[in-house]
Amino acid sequence: MPSIALRTQPHSFITDQGIPAFAQRIYADVLLTLQSGRTRSLPFVVDTGAPFSVIPWHVWHELGVGWEFLGA
Repeated sequence: MPSIALRTQPHSFITDQGIPAFAQRIYADVLLTLQSGRTRSLPFVVDTGAPFSVIPWHVWHELGVGWEFLGA
């Protein structure tokens, strides 16, 4: 099983009630293969509650990331 390095980054925000709150977001660096054959590493947020991960449209479209349609 691969070992994936995770890192956290603190984020502070103000709630709707005006109370300061702090959170830690988890990031993993993802190595993407572009259609040109080059690779590029980007930080992605790890959502521990998601059943699967989705690469946003603007990421693969602007960077030219290769993809394959799996649905029917």
